[in-house]
Amino acid sequence: MKYKETGFRAFYRHFTAIPLKEKLKAALKDFPEAETADCILTYGYMDRDAGLTLEILAAGKETGDGYRFADGNDSISSRIRIGEVAEDDAAFFKDDDGSLGEKFAKKLAALHAYDVSEEIEKTRDMAFLDGSRD
Repeated sequence: MKYKETGFRAFYRHFTAIPLKEKLKAALKDFPEAETADCILTYGYMDRDAGLTLEILAAGKETGDGYRFADGNDSISSRIRIGEVAEDDAAFFKDDDGSLGEKFAKKLAALHAYDVSEEIEKTRDMAFLDGSRD
């Protein structure tokens, strides 16, 4: 599904695989297996200044059985603003068993700097405000 079809909630605080386009290769260049990747594993968060942002966690490869993701690179932070991929199909991962969260725990912990108060977090669930969001 595409961002334009789902809105921000499908990406916010969720793992997604984004197809690797030419213009995204530079953002992935310092990750293991970047040269053979055909997608990027990301995690969505809200940047107060730039809006919905996807933190790159790893290079990935779509296989006949689903997706396989390489290790990440904890020494850098690389991100994509949602506008760059708003028209691209994305695959969503629930991470019910917590394996993705565990594998990328260090990167996800760094995103806590973007946490907001409980009150603001509640407003992000209020669909009637969506028309007023920037």
